[in-house]
Amino acid sequence: GRAASPASRRSRCRAEPDWPGGGVGTLNRGDGNGGRVTLWHGPEYGRILSEPIDPLVAAYDRRSGQTHLLMSPMPEILAALDAGPCDLATIERRLIEQHGLEPDPSNAGLIAERVAELALLGLVEAK
Repeated sequence: GRAASPASRRSRCRAEPDWPGGGVGTLNRGDGNGGRVTLWHGPEYGRILSEPIDPLVAAYDRRSGQTHLLMSPMPEILAALDAGPCDLATIERRLIEQHGLEPDPSNAGLIAERVAELALLGLVEAK
């Protein structure tokens, strides 16, 4: 569902995905992409202003004028993309290296879901 953020009447946050089919199938593993690996691109430097609001992070997108409330690992994924565009496996490796994420087979699915949510918010882009 959507909830208004006190930062702006136009702001929205998404606690749970409410789009048809979850939107993950075509975004996470290069499906329908001719077998090529999808590279994810984060927002350009300075576009997102963030402020921790424990346990969330308020992320104001200067381009859209929206404020998004992000739960972990979404802010960490954005930070991992600061090092440059990469595929999901590289995002996972960066999270392990930079934030102490424990290697686990379930990480790939969780990361793919969160990246898909960030894409729907317009904060990351697949190329």
